Amino acid sequence: TLVAEWTQQWERIFHLALRYKSSDVMDPATWLGSLLTVARGNPLLGYWASNFRMNKKSQVLSGQMTFREVAKDIRDDMIYVNNEVKRSTKAAFPIFKGEETEGEDPMRGGRSSHRGARGRGSHYKDESTKRKRVDSGAASGPVSKKNTTCKACHGAGHELRNCFYVFPEKVPRQSHFRLNISVKWLVQAMQSADPKLSEEIETVRREERNNKNE
Repeated sequence: TLVAEWTQQWERIFHLALRYKSSDVMDPATWLGSLLTVARGNPLLGYWASNFRMNKKSQVLSGQMTFREVAKDIRDDMIYVNNEVKRSTKAAFPIFKGEETEGEDPMRGGRSSHRGARGRGSHYKDESTKRKRVDSGAASGPVSKKNTTCKACHGAGHELRNCFYVFPEKVPRQSHFRLNISVKWLVQAMQSADPKLSEEIETVRREERNNKNE
């Protein structure tokens, strides 16, 4: 899955950073803070991030939990979520076993089973809301800026085409923006793990080059 690939990339990059004794990974508070910030903005990792912050953050800060154990925790959580989705889907849709059900939200378990039964109007509204949540980093769309989440860095308040981690040349000279190397590495990991994201970034680059040449 995408989360598994992303986690593997994060582990690999973290290990390399340790080899070179990067300050961003030597301090648990720094690297964990960066990881949780990115994870909170990801629809697949948001619940894990909130749960981890409440229950296990102190273990990392005290040195009782390593980055590899954090990565394992992410994988274990995804396995649990996937199993819950399978069980709830099987119980909610026994007639449609083996078929994909329109409107199903894999991260909400059984809740999606009630959406299709409320009529076309409410179903369309739910689908529209889901698209806003998943595609909120798109280059254009009806989502307001404050509710937008970047697909690359998962930061709130900007679209992919305005992400300083993907397009550092867009950082204004007088900007107070300070690049976080850990987030930068995670953005690179996301691009490696998600070909669609890389393709969308290249599309944005081509569009902007064409606009300059016009």
